[in-house]
Amino acid sequence: MVPITEDWLRNREMIQAAARRLLARRSSTPEFRAALLGFILNPELIRTPAYQAKIETNIEITINFIIRLNRLLTPAQRSYLLKRIESLAADFDKLSCDPKDVPRPGPPEAEK
Repeated sequence: MVPITEDWLRNREMIQAAARRLLARRSSTPEFRAALLGFILNPELIRTPAYQAKIETNIEITINFIIRLNRLLTPAQRSYLLKRIESLAADFDKLSCDPKDVPRPGPPEAEK
């Protein structure tokens, strides 16, 4: 793995500075909403090319490790791992639900 701790800290400082600049000019305009959405959904645009390259290198190293590890698993181990991954994926699906589907605090149904 390529060490990225220092790059991560510098990137975090850049993100915080960019967030402060963005929020300093906040408004309810479509332009602000688009800028905020872009900021949240595309963090790689703020990263330096060197930091992004290190991230991509580490992703490739991790994927290759997982591929090699998978080749060593017995069928029972692979089955267990796949079930565990499916369980984690379901957890992430729940965490990433559409905000309109999230229950809102309010009076109990009987009081409505």
